[in-house]
Amino acid sequence: MRPKAALGSHYSIPHWAKKSALEDILKIDLSGLNDDKIYYELDKIHKNKISIENHLFNQTFWKRPESYKFINYDLTTSYFVGYNCDLSAFGKGKIECHGRRQVLLGVLINSEGYPFKWDVFPGNTAEVKTLKQNINACKTRFKLTDKNVTLVFDRGIISEDNANLIEEAKLKYISALDRNQIPSCGVSLKSLNGLSIEDKDASDIPIPQGFLNYDDELYYHDNGVIGNKRFITGFNPTLFIEDRNNRDEKITFFKDYLKEENKNLKNAQRDRQYDATKSRIVDELKRLKIHKYFEDPVLTSITVTHRLKNGQVKSVKSFKIEIKLLTDVIAADRLLDGVCVFITNHTEREDGGAFKAKPQSIVRAYRDKTKIEDVFKNVKSFLKIRPFFVNTEAHVKAVYTICILAYFINRYLSNQRKAIGEKDFLNSKELYAPFKDIDIATLEAKNTGETLKKAVKLPAVTQMLLEKLGMSNVVFGQ
Repeated sequence: MRPKAALGSHYSIPHWAKKSALEDILKIDLSGLNDDKIYYELDKIHKNKISIENHLFNQTFWKRPESYKFINYDLTTSYFVGYNCDLSAFGKGKIECHGRRQVLLGVLINSEGYPFKWDVFPGNTAEVKTLKQNINACKTRFKLTDKNVTLVFDRGIISEDNANLIEEAKLKYISALDRNQIPSCGVSLKSLNGLSIEDKDASDIPIPQGFLNYDDELYYHDNGVIGNKRFITGFNPTLFIEDRNNRDEKITFFKDYLKEENKNLKNAQRDRQYDATKSRIVDELKRLKIHKYFEDPVLTSITVTHRLKNGQVKSVKSFKIEIKLLTDVIAADRLLDGVCVFITNHTEREDGGAFKAKPQSIVRAYRDKTKIEDVFKNVKSFLKIRPFFVNTEAHVKAVYTICILAYFINRYLSNQRKAIGEKDFLNSKELYAPFKDIDIATLEAKNTGETLKKAVKLPAVTQMLLEKLGMSNVVFGQ
C-alpha cells in the first residue's frame, strides 16, 4: 500500500501501482495503465494546473481560513542532466547547479505547509521578478486582499517595486533585508558599537541597549516606521561571534597566503606574468569572499638572479605584491555582525499608540517560513525530482505539478499523524511505514456471489490513521 519514496524510473510506476491498493482506495480501474498513458497525461495535467491550484486553495481555505493569515513564498532551483529544454537556462543556482541548465520553482504555501500555487521559471529569472504574478493571483484568483493576509518571503525578493505592488493589492508583507541593504535603510546601529568577542561565549555578549529578548538566540529592537516601512532589528550573539571569527580567520589566512606568495616570487625560477600573478591574488580574495576588505593588489617589478651550474648568472622578472587593508570597510561591516533587519508594512497602531502587529509576531512569522523549505527538501530528496526524463515546457511543468501534489499528500499525512500525537515524519521514509504491510483480504458470499475487500490484522495506530484519513472502507470493508 505504501507509495515508494523513490521509484527507480518512470517505467516502474505502472508495475508499482498495480501491486498496491490504489485501485481499491481510489475505486478506479488500473488495467489500462502503462508508460505511454502516463506520459501523454502530462499535457492534460499541465492544462488543468490552474483548476488544480484553485481546488487545493478552496479545500484548505474552507477547512481552516486562519491558515491563510500568513502565506510563505520562496524559490528553489533544479537542473537538467543530459536533456535539452527550452524552459531551462543557466542561472545563479546553488553550487550543485553551477554549469548546468536550470529551472526555478516558486511556491506559495499556507501556514500549515499546504501548497496552493506554484510556478516554474527559466533558470536565469531574477528572483525579485517572480513575485508579481503571485501578488496578482492573491488579489484576483484567491480574493485575499480583504482577509488580512500577510505574504512572508526571503531576502532578495523584496524590492521597492514589489513593496508597492503588495501595497496596491492591499496585502501585508514581512521580509528581511540583505546585508548590503541594511546600512542604507535608516536603522541606527549605534548600540552595537564597541561589542567585543574577546574571551566571551555567546551567553556573555552584552545585550545591546534598547534590545529585548525574543529567545535564547535572538534579541530584537522595534525601530518603528522609517519612511513608509517598519523595521525591526534582530541581534544573534552566536552569529555575532561566528561573523567576527570567520572574518578574522579569513583575513589572517590571506595574509599568510600573501606572505608565502611573495616568498615564492622572490625565489622565482622563471619569468612571472603581471596579469596572471595579479589574477591569482584577486581570485584568492574572491574565493575567501573578502575582496571588499582590500584595495587592488599593487605589483612592483623585481629582478631575481640565479647563478647556474656553469657559473652564468640568470635574471628572472618577478614581482613583489603589496595590498592595503581597508580598515574603514571592515569597521562598517563589523557593525552588521550578528545583525538582521526585518521589514514590513504592518504599520497600523492601536488607540494607545502601540503597533497592532507586535514585533514578536513579525519575527515569528519570518522564522516560521522554514515550512516552505520542507517543500523543496521533500520534492528534491524524498520525491527525487532529478534527473528530468522530459524536456518540453508543458511536460516539465506537469512533472513539477505531480511532485507538488505528491508533497501535498505527504504533508497531509504528516499533519494527520502529528494530530494523533506522533512526531513529524514529513521528511522520513517512515511516513508511510504503518501502511506498508497491510493485507487486503477478499471475502466472497457463496449464496450471492458478492465480494468484499477488507484489511486484516490492523494495529490500533494504523486503524486510527486510516479512519482519520477518511479511509474507513479499507478498515471495515465498507
